[in-house]
Amino acid sequence: MTLKLHSRGYVPTFCFAVAAHGFEERDRTIEYLEKAYAEQDWPMCLLGIEPFFDDLREHPGFTNPVRRMNFPSATGRAAC
Repeated sequence: MTLKLHSRGYVPTFCFAVAAHGFEERDRTIEYLEKAYAEQDWPMCLLGIEPFFDDLREHPGFTNPVRRMNFPSATGRAAC
């Protein structure tokens, strides 16, 4: 289904990260988040505030893109 949906139009890589995380595939989630960061996917601005990823906040692979996006450190979260 993913390929079929993807062939009909653009699906942000961030959405694939959400799906991978939903299936508890932590490494794949981080890979997709790194790719989404590199592609400058607009949903990445949600990374600092999206509670769906709360269990990954201490994972180094998660903190790297958050740090590079320069979210405010006072709260550890940011809004777009």
